[in-house]
Amino acid sequence: MKQYILFFDIDGTLFDCAHGLNHVSQKLKTALCQLRNNGHLCFIASGRPYAYLNEEIRNLDFDGFVLCNGAIVLKDNKVLLSHYFDKKVISKIVKDLNQMDAAYCLDDIYEGYCPKKFKGMYDMLESFEVPLEHIISDYDLESVNVAKIEVKTFDDQSTNYIRNLAKEGYELLEYKGFNSFEINCPGVSKGKAILELLNMLNIPVENSIAFGDGENDIEMLQSVGCGIAMGNALPSVKEAADRVTETCVEEGIVKELQRMSLIEEEI
Repeated sequence: MKQYILFFDIDGTLFDCAHGLNHVSQKLKTALCQLRNNGHLCFIASGRPYAYLNEEIRNLDFDGFVLCNGAIVLKDNKVLLSHYFDKKVISKIVKDLNQMDAAYCLDDIYEGYCPKKFKGMYDMLESFEVPLEHIISDYDLESVNVAKIEVKTFDDQSTNYIRNLAKEGYELLEYKGFNSFEINCPGVSKGKAILELLNMLNIPVENSIAFGDGENDIEMLQSVGCGIAMGNALPSVKEAADRVTETCVEEGIVKELQRMSLIEEEI
């Protein structure tokens, strides 16, 4: 039997807090277990660092993780790939954000770094089930590694500043209407990280499958052998995918895996 490697986004894919599904359903947990029992590899592919994964996700025994939008790749608890910001770059960006009173959180693999004064940032993280014990408020900026920057802006000056970082080559994901951004090093994406991982594991691209719903999933869905958009995905994501399944709430992943004969027809 052909061995597949499958990549799953979290928010809007494994569960969907925006539509009242705050946890992975029992059917999906059973499906993931069947996949691994059938010899397939299962990876998380998320904008989150490992620090932001709740215990439920950590306890599902994934084979590995593509994290921080592709800046970090873990397999069997080992770091296979990492793309960190230059320390001088981080120092300048943080200085500029402080001067403009923009809120920010700096993400490493196992910790997030966020000053206590940014209560709104903590509230946002908590709304996404992030374990706040992994967020450090008192830290030495020069001693931390930063794989991704999360920013919340409050005026045009700081918003334009962030958007201009994209013109300088940094990877930028903007959540329009929320004045919220994620910033990565140049050239970082889920899709590129997955292709590097497939090469390292000597797995053909045609043996890779990915599920996603957001803008940061588009390149991933286009890079793998079969990219599947959730029914609740953005129109641009559906357009980029090879297939569109049902919504997260409607057990879209389970139903698509059944149609692909990768798991049992009844769960």
